[in-house]
Amino acid sequence: MSLTAAEPAPILMGEGHTSESTEIAIRVSVTRSINNVDTREFVMLLQRIGFRIVPGLRAKTFYSTQPFPKLPVQALLTVDGPHRLHDQILKLEQTSRPLTSWRFVETDADPLTGKCDIPGSTSEHKVHPMRECQSLLAEWQSEISFTIKVPNDVTPTFCSATASRQYSLIILLKATGVHVDDFVLEVPVQFVSAPIHSSLTDLSEPVDCFSEVSEENTRPLQCYQNMFEMVSENDNEPPPKYM
Repeated sequence: MSLTAAEPAPILMGEGHTSESTEIAIRVSVTRSINNVDTREFVMLLQRIGFRIVPGLRAKTFYSTQPFPKLPVQALLTVDGPHRLHDQILKLEQTSRPLTSWRFVETDADPLTGKCDIPGSTSEHKVHPMRECQSLLAEWQSEISFTIKVPNDVTPTFCSATASRQYSLIILLKATGVHVDDFVLEVPVQFVSAPIHSSLTDLSEPVDCFSEVSEENTRPLQCYQNMFEMVSENDNEPPPKYM
């Protein structure tokens, strides 16, 4: 089983709203050999799969005493170098999605044995007889789509000579109905400030909505699980203001 996600559309931070949203789409692919396998039972197994989705919004603020040589990334960071990173994460609303609709994609039969007939659309539960072959790989795909909402006081994405704010979505997916390891996806996302059509009347500094974590992106899956747990424990406390 493999999961892939595409970068969502930029989020426009407009006035008069408490939150903004964007749609996330994740493709789920399952590939396996179907020799001597009851395809109908396998399809029924696929339709029992679901995911509990735990998303978080990650903010990486790079800052430096010298101009960045390029768009800052973590590879620029060194112990004695001028560049630093402030890493934060905001827990977003969790959701669950079943995977009841699957489609058959392709097969990969052994060329020594010739082509084999393939099972039809899994959504219709059709199974066609197959001739004998040494190895027949079949792939099914499904899609998870869900909406994420973020507070409207998030600082838009920006980059200057000595400071940069970049965002990504950390998506923890826990499978249900089947025993597989948890998945963690990280997808970049852009926040764009809406044009201001009226004069500025409030010049007060906006409050940043993030709760701080200090874990690195290079840590394993447990790192991200700890991040979500840390934020969950402080749900009743107001998040600190970013300086």
